[in-house]
Amino acid sequence: MASGSHTETKTLCISVNFIHGCYNGIEWPPSPAKFFCALVAGNRTGCRKLEWGEEEKAAIRWLERLDPPEILVPPYRIGTPYIQYGVNNDEKQGKVEKWKYPHRIQEPLHFLWRFPSGEEEMARIICRMSRRIIALGHGSDSVWVSGKILEDDARPPGDAYKPAMRGERIKVPFPGYYDLLERRWRNGISNVRSSPSEERYVLYSWSNPKPWKWRVFLLTSPTSGTILSFPWSSASIIAAWVRHAAGEALGKLRDPAWIKRVVMGHCEISEIRHRWAYVPLPSVHPKHGDGLIRHVAVLVPDNENTDIVDVLDGCCLTNTGGEMMAVLEAEHKLSPMYGGKSKVWRTVTPVVFPGHWQRRGRNREGRLHTMLAAMLSEAGIEENSVEQCQVRREPFFKGCELAQQAKAPQHLLALPRMHLELVLKEEVQGPMLLGLGRFAGLGCLAGVNVL
Repeated sequence: MASGSHTETKTLCISVNFIHGCYNGIEWPPSPAKFFCALVAGNRTGCRKLEWGEEEKAAIRWLERLDPPEILVPPYRIGTPYIQYGVNNDEKQGKVEKWKYPHRIQEPLHFLWRFPSGEEEMARIICRMSRRIIALGHGSDSVWVSGKILEDDARPPGDAYKPAMRGERIKVPFPGYYDLLERRWRNGISNVRSSPSEERYVLYSWSNPKPWKWRVFLLTSPTSGTILSFPWSSASIIAAWVRHAAGEALGKLRDPAWIKRVVMGHCEISEIRHRWAYVPLPSVHPKHGDGLIRHVAVLVPDNENTDIVDVLDGCCLTNTGGEMMAVLEAEHKLSPMYGGKSKVWRTVTPVVFPGHWQRRGRNREGRLHTMLAAMLSEAGIEENSVEQCQVRREPFFKGCELAQQAKAPQHLLALPRMHLELVLKEEVQGPMLLGLGRFAGLGCLAGVNVL
């Protein structure tokens, strides 16, 4: 029975230490299903299989019935990518090159399972079995693993990655998963892709998403080098120019598949947290702001090395007809209104909502509330931390225009665009992006009273 049906529970903590300080697997963090497979493999490999018995089987089946675990992720960074050559398993002939993006990690990663009180013996068996795990990820990702039952308030450090209503699809074990692995192993089809009926996914999200890293560029003339000004409504168009330039500039430096997913944004929902965002920055200074766009910021995830973004310095921006529109010149500073801390945040470019909340002229407040909560969650803001939220069509800053006047990509045109103001209980660090257009130049907010 799942632990969610019991009022009193305890926590089983499995800590994974990467011996070489490196994880080369594709997914990060490693999924609970991957850990489960490593646990089975570690106890069924070599001389360890001689100790495999009914007690171990019962513990494994006990673990697969628990609710999906919380994952505590330590600080990490993405190392220098490299190419690995290997056999093409799909065609059984020839070689194939694969780009690898190692995660550098020096502290342990933790899996936390909640289980009913009174089942501590099963948890102790899992702790003993976990010490036999050899690797997690690739075969070269050697690990040593330990386990324990946590005391009431004891909790290891790390950023929490846990099941949620919205987030990334993460593979988890389920009742019968061990029997499935056993059957596939005996049939010799371990390399065959699983069918949907043989997989279970759960949505995970970060409890406290990391802030963005950024590089800021001036928009200058290709001929004279003077600073250019573009109208407020063209933010999404400028973002598209910069995205195209980034893809061209990095074409020879990184894996084409990585560029397609991360730089160009053609990725699955589960990979969206790895995407780069291209954010035109209209001038909204309280005294001198005019709403015109002279700067653009390239935002990358916290674990990405921003040095790679510097290749954009000096790149030309071209429109769809190939005409040179501007040249990027590195600025290396972000206005405090965009990158500072504030309790009050107002949109500079409108937020694209994931759906409509009006029907026949009437507001559906419940639907609006749900959409706002989802967008705030994606930005790492808890719903209960918001004191006040105002949604309207009119702009908040001088030089900005009605929300509907902002141009949007084709796939977002049918969705509502609105300005909004957030009043939070505590200060939040910028930059802040909200809505479906946050990777396409829309949904950028500026802090109030930060100058």
